[in-house]
This record gives sequence, structure tokens and C-alpha cells, in this order.
Amino acid sequence: DLEVIRSVALTSADTTSASYSGSSYNSMRIDLQSDKYIDGGAEIIISAPAGYNFACRGKRTYIFNAEDGEDIRRPGQTELCPDQISSAADGQLPACPDTLPSICLEEIAAPNKITFQLEGGVSLQPNTDIAIVVKVVNPEFTPQPNTWRVEIKDPFGKHLDVRDHVQGFDITGKVLTEITPDFAFLGQNNRLSISFVPSTIMNQADNGNELVVNAPRGAGFIFPVNCTSFELRYTSSLFEAQMEAYKHYVFPPAGTACIGFENSTLVIRFPRGAGLLVSNYTMHVDVINPKAATNATLEGVWSFETRVRNDLIYKIVDANRSIAGFEMSELQLEQADSEEGCAPAAAGVLAMLVVFVAHL
Repeated sequence: DLEVIRSVALTSADTTSASYSGSSYNSMRIDLQSDKYIDGGAEIIISAPAGYNFACRGKRTYIFNAEDGEDIRRPGQTELCPDQISSAADGQLPACPDTLPSICLEEIAAPNKITFQLEGGVSLQPNTDIAIVVKVVNPEFTPQPNTWRVEIKDPFGKHLDVRDHVQGFDITGKVLTEITPDFAFLGQNNRLSISFVPSTIMNQADNGNELVVNAPRGAGFIFPVNCTSFELRYTSSLFEAQMEAYKHYVFPPAGTACIGFENSTLVIRFPRGAGLLVSNYTMHVDVINPKAATNATLEGVWSFETRVRNDLIYKIVDANRSIAGFEMSELQLEQADSEEGCAPAAAGVLAMLVVFVAHL
């Protein structure tokens, strides 16, 4: 019997509007689970809201057998595992889950619809966690209605499962962001300088305007709860005439809160009635650097978001999820002998072990 697909979740590597990204394709992931047996030749059909534009061009593609939320990015890449790997020399996807070969079919008359047909001999057991990765161009604005549809059909075209009204994600503006460290040594307290230029104002009428900084996941960066050395100010004005009208506005407004969580996330929350103009800003805040370099440290990227969050609304306004990190060094103390051959005296000599971090 036709039933609702048990679960569907959407994750986009880049939610930037086509106004800023042009016709550039970005990676998007669809996680789903069905309690039906899915045989070879079956089709999984993804229908996006109007304005999205998928790409696959009939190439051999891959559906991933992966638990929801599992990281399926390739080493050294910021985007998710590609949906097309026919150009790979050995046909392998390092650090990606098991793959299930399929054929990707585009709907020429409906670019917002894409079909994945499992190859013969490939089947999925009930309750298999599936991750599908596709290339897509975002629309210019958040679609209305902003809902997706996922269908599963057997090899004879009969529906097995379907799920309507899957909530989509907000299409965002671009926020130009640069992160500069003050003390880039492993395991040490490091004062960051974060320069950012949003492309969209944050409305004063919205309650819960926030800035969110995320260090690379799993890299070991920690923002302390007490949010030490926090400072937020104008760097310069991009629109002098506009700023003249707000010359008596105190920034940041009284009641602005800096919140760390003893993990890789930092939130700056503005008080009710406070927003953010389109201008050039600089934020200073402390972060504790990772104690050691790991793959996540070396390959991770930072992200910066402006958003509205309250009991009724959660909306991303602007975002940048591909911010380059910085080089870090290992701080070491060495012993140095005096010229007279006396007992060695401690000398604060810095031995630089350069660790490359997130130049993506």
C-alpha cells in the first residue's frame, strides 16, 4: 500500500541566492528512509519548488547508503561527495559511505525535478538510510510555497512511497567574511578578528536577530562561555549617505549578548528592536585553538550567518559557509646554554612548526 516515506531531510552546502552565485551549481543532500523493499530499476524522484535547476545530464550517479547526518565530504573538499564521479580515475570515493550505482535522469521541461533510477541488480532493504547528493542552482529568492516532494516508484512505475510538503530551506544573501588570528598557536587562547559585510539588512522589527560563527566541525576550536575580549564595531561605511542618517545610533546597542557554548559555535544576539545595516563590521573575540592538528583541522572551513531566531521564526538572512581558515604553529619552549658554559637557562625561543589550516 502507498504510504508516507518515513523520513526526509534536506541539507544544502550553499544556500546563497542565484543573485550572488549566478548559475554556479552547488551540492545538496537529500536523506531519506523508507520501510519498503526497493528493487533494481526502481526510481527515486525529487521535486523541488519552482526556481531550482538540477543537473545530471543522464550520467551514472551514486546514491549513498549512509546514516542521516553522516559527513560524506571528500578529503580536502568543501562540498559534499559529487553526484557524478565518472571522471574519477579509479572510480572510488575516499571517505564516503558505500555507494549504490544509479542513472540520473533530468526532466527537460521541469528543471526543478530529477529522477534517480537504480541499476539492475541493485536493491535496498526496508529501513535503509539513504543519502542522495545532487548538483543544483538555487533560485533568486526563497520560493513560496517552499516545500519539496519525494516519490519512490517500482520498476513498473507504480508508487511505493511518497512524501509531500517537505519543508525547504531559506535562500540567503552572501555575507563577505574574513577571519584573522592574533595568536595562531595550537592549544593557546587566540583573539580573532572577524571582518564581515552583509548583503541584507536585519530588520529592527524582528525579535531575535543574531550573528553566528561556526569553527570547523570536529577541529577542536572552543569558544568559551564567558566570551572573553568581545568587541563589535563598524570597520567603515560602505554607504556614507545612509550612515549619516544613523549617526546618532549607538553600535553595538546596549543589551547585545555574546554567547559561547564551550564548543565550536559562537552566537551574538541583539536586543529587541535592534537590527543590522548593510555596512562593514569588525568583531573581536577569543577562541581556544585546537590542541593538535587533525584532518578536521586541516580540511575544515568556517561559516558565518546572520539569522532571526525566536519562538515563532527561524530564518537565515545571509550566510557564508566557505570561509578560509588560517595557518597555526606549535608553541615550544627550548633550553639554551650560556656562552660561559654555565647551567642552561630557559629561553623563550619559539620553534615554528607550520601547520596548514583550511586554505580552501
